Amino acid sequence: VDPRTVNCTDPTTRAALITDEITNISGQSALNDPTSPQSSALEWLIENDPLQINPCDFPTINQRYALAVLFYATNGNDWINNAGWLSGSGECSWF
Repeated sequence: VDPRTVNCTDPTTRAALITDEITNISGQSALNDPTSPQSSALEWLIENDPLQINPCDFPTINQRYALAVLFYATNGNDWINNAGWLSGSGECSWF
């Protein structure tokens, strides 16, 4: 996406761009299931990620999403040590 022609920080546009990118990874059916780790990770990325990433200039969006899927798929909230996961820091420092 060319950030000169698209307002990547507009909330509706941002959500659509992130959803399009993530749909290429996980497929629509996984994202349509509100109980799937993929759907939870996408919702977190769009709504709750403290970084509120700009999809037009965040090269590791897929990596951040994949680690969020791992967190939700393995019940990360119940881990003995989940400190730092899904935080506003870079995903490379989550583990």
